[in-house]
Amino acid sequence: MPIEILMPALSPTMTEGKLAKWLKKEGDEVSAGDVLAEIETDKATMEVEAVEEGTLGKILVPDDTDNVSVNEVIALLLEEGEDASALEKAASGKQETAAEKTGDDEDQGVGEEDASPKAPAQPKQEDSTPAEPEWDGPTEKQTVREALRDAMAEEMRQDERVFLMGEEIAEYEGAYKVTQNLLAEFGPKRVIDTPITEHGFTGLGVGAAMYGLRPVIEFMTFNFAMQAMDQIINSAAKTLYMSGGQIENPVVFRGPNGAASRVAAQHSQCYASWYAHIPGLKVVSPGQRGMPRGCSSQPSAIPTQWSFWRTRFSMASPSRCRRVITGRSPSARPRWCVRAAM
Repeated sequence: MPIEILMPALSPTMTEGKLAKWLKKEGDEVSAGDVLAEIETDKATMEVEAVEEGTLGKILVPDDTDNVSVNEVIALLLEEGEDASALEKAASGKQETAAEKTGDDEDQGVGEEDASPKAPAQPKQEDSTPAEPEWDGPTEKQTVREALRDAMAEEMRQDERVFLMGEEIAEYEGAYKVTQNLLAEFGPKRVIDTPITEHGFTGLGVGAAMYGLRPVIEFMTFNFAMQAMDQIINSAAKTLYMSGGQIENPVVFRGPNGAASRVAAQHSQCYASWYAHIPGLKVVSPGQRGMPRGCSSQPSAIPTQWSFWRTRFSMASPSRCRRVITGRSPSARPRWCVRAAM
């Protein structure tokens, strides 16, 4: 059976285009990857490549044809062992199918005038997800920074792909001591001190996530994330969509956010609502002391772009709480985290 070559979509919004020129002619041998034709839109000129090998049996849409619809058959490719008779069979088969469809439509039209009018279809009721029950198991009293550290440590023990990166998080154990003792347990390859270059180490994290790792990137304050806006918004948030779901980007950005005492304007602004308006980012700002640890598990479980932000605390993953954390944080800073998910 000949293989149909379809008019490709060069962008998610493309509905039609111009078949500018065929670079192969009927009867030419074609290998996978060979350029068959050039397609033009109002924005670009692109090439159509063969995905199968064979012989270009018939060109159905000639050169310089405008308004060719996406997914319209533009040519037929003969597989190995097929000849021109296969093209005739394919054409006759399509004619029979079209005739059967026309007959079915006519049969359905008989008696339509006598049929009683039907009620409009009702919208399908979506199953509502039941609310998660309140946790009634044992609780543990600890500070927010301890809850965050323990959550990240648990994930690092369970998944060797999870690593931490940021300014002063290793030797100094974090500006707010969230990463205490993690360098001693996991070593310098998984708890990494960086220079003061947010744009640079954010890009490293985004690239590492594309290659299958699970980075947790800490900003000393989310005000400094302004230096990395291009990496967060144009790379982390959009890669899954722009790759048609082929490239996941499971990276977490975490750190303090919002006003605090004696840290001046450049450390005090809250950017959670900004990032929440970016498609592809998920922003979380926990509002209760019991949230940080439970929300910081399984960073590899979500296959979409993420951005996590925490007010007063920060975490490293999106699962539900499994344990309630009580007590006050010794740090007066609100903490948050951005996650760009897989």
